Amino acid sequence: MPDPLAPTMDNKLNDLNKRIVEIKKKIQLSEGQRKANFEEYEAKKHEYAEKITTLKQSIKELYVEYANTQNNEGKSRVRTGSESYGKKRNLDETIARMQEDNVRLRKKHDLIKYQRNKREQRLRSLLDEYGRLMNNKMRKIFKRKMENPLRNKIVKLEVRLEHMRMMQIKANITRMRYASMCSDLKRKSVFYASILKNLEDEIKERENETKRLQASEKISMFIVYKNSV
Repeated sequence: MPDPLAPTMDNKLNDLNKRIVEIKKKIQLSEGQRKANFEEYEAKKHEYAEKITTLKQSIKELYVEYANTQNNEGKSRVRTGSESYGKKRNLDETIARMQEDNVRLRKKHDLIKYQRNKREQRLRSLLDEYGRLMNNKMRKIFKRKMENPLRNKIVKLEVRLEHMRMMQIKANITRMRYASMCSDLKRKSVFYASILKNLEDEIKERENETKRLQASEKISMFIVYKNSV
């Protein structure tokens, strides 16, 4: 006598299979988006490195302009100082924009990572449900075909194959998560090392700039005093 629950069970398994395939595709798409986001970040980092080099050159030119103020008089010194201050302000604004871009890219990456984790959790939940339904189905098939020794062996093999397939799917998910974690750790190490190096360079540049500006100010004050005498 056919099992009246078999069609319903098969429909549930087929539906779960479709949902599992869809979520796996979404996870693969998420990985592609994460890779594209990382490549965008690397391109931006390279662009910012070039901008920082250009800004450092501008700072050096700024120092030269301040040094030349000792040979100028009154109004000329004020105009040169004003131009130098404007360049310094542009430098600060450029650095602030680069920091904002880094924050934006970081938020975008975190959002993609969160969405990918949610899909992986959903996939694991569906796999567990699929496993429970499959076990129930296999037990019913096994019970129904116990009278036939050959069929009994076939059913056992089917159960083992299905179990191996489930283990393979879970292993693939684990491997994907491990690869993603390794990629994230590598990216973070590069990101934080770059940020730390930029901060150290900026601090040194600001310290040197302060010292040179103070020296230029003393020289200018000395020249003004000397001219007044």
